[in-house]
Amino acid sequence: RSRQVYIMYSALVSVASVCDLLKCDGSTTSVKDTCYFFHYKCDGVDDVAWGCGYRTLQTLCSSIKSSRSLHSQVPTEVPTIQDIQQTLVRVGDKCPSFIGSKEWIGTFEASIVIDEWYNVPCRLVHHPAGQPVSREVLQTLNQHFQKHGSPVMIGGDVDGASKTLVGLAFRADSPEESLFLIADPHYCGPDTVDDILKDEGIKWFTMNEIFNTSSFYNFCLPLT
Repeated sequence: RSRQVYIMYSALVSVASVCDLLKCDGSTTSVKDTCYFFHYKCDGVDDVAWGCGYRTLQTLCSSIKSSRSLHSQVPTEVPTIQDIQQTLVRVGDKCPSFIGSKEWIGTFEASIVIDEWYNVPCRLVHHPAGQPVSREVLQTLNQHFQKHGSPVMIGGDVDGASKTLVGLAFRADSPEESLFLIADPHYCGPDTVDDILKDEGIKWFTMNEIFNTSSFYNFCLPLT
């Protein structure tokens, strides 16, 4: 396994170091364990326009690695894009030509890689198109942050841009007013807190800003 991403950890920004500076009214839940903000080009690989799913998965993996770092059987590194592709080929999910390609991955592929690398199961939650994200889904996300504290991968069909959910302001009385703290894997600026804040690499969004009712969505929740 490559250690490329592991070596450059010191250059990445902790999600918590940015989240602590982003204020939100009311009660919020968010990631508990240390995780790092993976995004386009963060390791020197130019993955613009195709790598957002990989970067979201890497952010999830960095959280799992942190939460289980005391267990020697857990890998100390986060998989590179090549590692991810090789894993999906090895388990039979993808054909050999997938390695080295620019094919996208989604929540299902992310759950396979997390299980293979860290022996951590994931819960996949589906939300159909045609309606705002339901109260039930929001409650599930809120409970996930309270119990597990790991970031969540979001993927869709019409809206195919992967997103990393790192916090939630769940409004039980008015679910449609809930807010979502997103670490955007499409960010490709410098790895400093100031630049990430300035370019809104991590930001609170309203439901209408982050979700398209024409698209279905899947949520990948690592059960750490």
